[in-house]
Amino acid sequence: MALDRLTAWDRLDPSPGARRRTLGRLLGADLARASHPSRVLWRLLTQGETVRAADSIGLLGAATLKAGLDAGLFVAFDVDGELFLRSTASIVNAVLPAGERVWVACDLPWADVGADHVPGPGNASQTLIAALATTRATLAADVGTGCGFVALHLSTLAISVVATDVNPRALAFAELTAAINGRTWDLRQGSFLEPISAAAVDLIVANPPFVLGTPDQRAVFRDGSPDLAVTLAGDIAAALPPGGTGQYLGNWPYVGDSDPMPGIVAAAGDADCLVIERAAVDLPTYVDLWVAERGDPQHRRWVANLAATGTKAIGTGIVTVHRPPPGSARRTGVVRLHERTDEALGPAIAAWLDS
Repeated sequence: MALDRLTAWDRLDPSPGARRRTLGRLLGADLARASHPSRVLWRLLTQGETVRAADSIGLLGAATLKAGLDAGLFVAFDVDGELFLRSTASIVNAVLPAGERVWVACDLPWADVGADHVPGPGNASQTLIAALATTRATLAADVGTGCGFVALHLSTLAISVVATDVNPRALAFAELTAAINGRTWDLRQGSFLEPISAAAVDLIVANPPFVLGTPDQRAVFRDGSPDLAVTLAGDIAAALPPGGTGQYLGNWPYVGDSDPMPGIVAAAGDADCLVIERAAVDLPTYVDLWVAERGDPQHRRWVANLAATGTKAIGTGIVTVHRPPPGSARRTGVVRLHERTDEALGPAIAAWLDS
């Protein structure tokens, strides 16, 4: 299948990657020339609709169309003697905080690829970028890069970027995203910080799988463990060099009468740690985020699954870990900002780090 060819990831076979990079370079040049992409390109690239090949001529170069067919992004077929094109994946338009327009490669929303589905940029990625406190880095790592949207932002502030993911399909899409936008990243497959264990990374950023308690099929990109926020605090603290910073999104369960946030701070050991909770909600309200109807059987199973563990509520927020220079006093903080959920936290966290 063409989509399988597009998302093939094999370090022993460089051919799929070479085809993706060639396609990305050509497609990026075509999109850069189109200051306002036409409806034809929007239907073809973003919506995955079928369009007449003749309508794309002049919008996409012949070399781009050939590269898209070779790489598996496009499928061509004949209907009554006329050639049509369809995209196997989505190339979506997004905007970085500084206003730069970028293009992101991802699965079509309705693509039936199971747990390995790679979504496009979402609210969580935007929240994470808005909370970043570091504006300059030598080597930045986007842990769990997915489609590569956060890595695009890191490319604007770091000399080099490492993008990791346990899902090989995500790395394939991230590679195409990088190429379309004229970037080059060090792409590594592996779980959480394992791929960067030997790298001198001074900025670690993660939008990890954090959704808790899913009772049905798990999704690689979404579903996390209840202790992930604690585990990541310790792992990032251990990986950072002096002066390095790590930031990640998290969900944490309130089990019984316990407060989970001090446990996250404690897990960071001797590193600075600031935990900011943006919201804490009861179980039905939490599941409302992922299941449309409260009467749905999945909604009931999900709430029951969480309640069976003793969980009474779920908190969500951003964790910042900083490795202070030797001899510096450790700083910690636990903050609840439940009434300021739309505030971009980057400046405030940067001020905390500089205090």
